[in-house]
Amino acid sequence: MAESAPSSDRDIHATIARHAWLPFALLTGAMLCMGGNITMGRAISPELPPIALTFWRCLVAALIALPFVYPKLRSQLPILVAQWRLVLGFGFFWAVAGHAVTYAGLFTTTAINGGVIAATQPALTIVVAWLLLRDAINLRQGTGVGIALLGAVVITIRGDLALLRDLQFVIGDFLIALSMLSFAVYNVLVKKAPRELDPFVMMVAIMASSCSLLLPFYGLEIVFDDRVFAWQESAIWAVLYTAIFASIGAVVLMNLGIQHVGPGSAAMFINLVPVFSTLLAVAFLNEVFQIYHGFGIVLVVGGVYLTIRSRAPSSAQAT
Repeated sequence: MAESAPSSDRDIHATIARHAWLPFALLTGAMLCMGGNITMGRAISPELPPIALTFWRCLVAALIALPFVYPKLRSQLPILVAQWRLVLGFGFFWAVAGHAVTYAGLFTTTAINGGVIAATQPALTIVVAWLLLRDAINLRQGTGVGIALLGAVVITIRGDLALLRDLQFVIGDFLIALSMLSFAVYNVLVKKAPRELDPFVMMVAIMASSCSLLLPFYGLEIVFDDRVFAWQESAIWAVLYTAIFASIGAVVLMNLGIQHVGPGSAAMFINLVPVFSTLLAVAFLNEVFQIYHGFGIVLVVGGVYLTIRSRAPSSAQAT
């Protein structure tokens, strides 16, 4: 099946394979998109119910990309049909148990609690990758994970250890913990995607499966949630941003990165999300940059660098 793949599909992976730095640049771009998603979420969270936002971002992303990928989608439809279980798994772990559950959790917990729990995703991905793929991790990688995790926590708790003592966990914390585990499973599943599958076709398939799985939950939300999704200006901008950057951009860049460096190493870049969300919040939400921000950013970047410089051979090889 791989031999029948269009040459342009092979060229994408061949180009990435020729440049050792390129997968990491793609992953960094994906984290920038995700950091912007968090900043946007902070700005509009009181207005938009979680499943509605997730559903519309997926649908709009698919509709935007479909005209551009339709010819390849038709030619690669047999691959998608053969991999339908995997595609549904992408939609479930990325959208339903991932983003929708995260948005739901953030309505009932604090940003501090959520940030501390979200910082566990790289470690969870490495554990899941070890369990499912037997990806190895060496001592230097483990040290890098610890340093980057520490930096993410420093940023999240604003450099104040007293905030950790005062954390009070609620149902929202449990939901966010579940969503981080879901994202970890998604990251590992991406490694199993056929290499001949065009990354944009794969993205549209993920968005479509996400919409189909979210639809019944969206109906329940309309019935039982007092918040109403209205197409006002803030909602339109939120959906467009999350569709174009946090869905199309982040998913394509992240998936390509995972396929070339493995889920464990790719997950380390998640620690860059609080770095970018902090910088974007300072730029667009008038938040003040503090010393602890700089300290945390140095730790995160240093930990990520240490990890990618000491990747285990099994993770470094593209399959």
